[in-house]
Amino acid sequence: MATLRTQDELFDWLCAHDSLQGAFVQDVTPLPLGPGRESRENVRVVLRVQTDVATIAGEPCRMREIVLDAIDGSEFTLSASGFVPGHMTQGVPFAFPETGALRLLIEVPGALCLACSSICVSERETEDVVPRVFDDWGFSAAAKGAALPDPRGWLEIFRERRLSVAWRCWGGPSEDVATVPSNYQGWFLQHAELIDSNFGGLFFDSAIQAGPDFHIATQIRETMDLQAALARRSRPSPENAELLRVCGAYIGSLAAASVRCGNVLLTAAEWAEHVCAPSELTARAPNSGLQQTPVSRSLGRRS
Repeated sequence: MATLRTQDELFDWLCAHDSLQGAFVQDVTPLPLGPGRESRENVRVVLRVQTDVATIAGEPCRMREIVLDAIDGSEFTLSASGFVPGHMTQGVPFAFPETGALRLLIEVPGALCLACSSICVSERETEDVVPRVFDDWGFSAAAKGAALPDPRGWLEIFRERRLSVAWRCWGGPSEDVATVPSNYQGWFLQHAELIDSNFGGLFFDSAIQAGPDFHIATQIRETMDLQAALARRSRPSPENAELLRVCGAYIGSLAAASVRCGNVLLTAAEWAEHVCAPSELTARAPNSGLQQTPVSRSLGRRS
């Protein structure tokens, strides 16, 4: 066990631990009552960091459990987004408060701010499985023995769900479906009524028919730079999330389909259950043998 007492010691520790990039926040005890500032004598934050190269959800992996015990807390707040056990943080930025206190700002996914006089750190290695992390922005799928919907077919799929959508290029107007090529890779679908008010929509990275099978990869694009959007830790707009959900629901209706979303591989039935579930903060494991780690919301839906 180590005790961090100065800002320099905290800075060095964060640098040695990659600023906790990709750490899963498992527990915060006690939780703040809200966004107002509180003082707590002791606060415990428990995190898990994967230490090997396994990438697929459910694969065996090694984890390091890190327990941070903050002593003599002077500031303790949590933003309205709240705490979701198992949330994967994008890293802990370092700050130098003028008071000399040690300060942690951890995404949980709300902003958890904690200032204290010292931090006791304990670490241990554990055997585990890779947690499930879904991607709210897109997925890829392969379907055996199925025909890839043509441009007009996608309009009909959305129409059956009482949605009027149109084809477009980035930032462009709606296009007559007759002008959309059968290979619509690089094209967007968007709600017809939103064409004039935004630039993107549901983007088809690939759409390939290979003999009796097809493969598609889709993602929501709301800016030209997807990485910039992800860096803001945002989620797609409800309207765009609905496009992704309807597309995903169609794929889930194909019995011989398989889907990859984030680091999770799913059968068609498992995927259909995921995309059709009410929006939640808990990702459910389709196989009870996998650890059910709450890591993401289901794909968004419009209210």
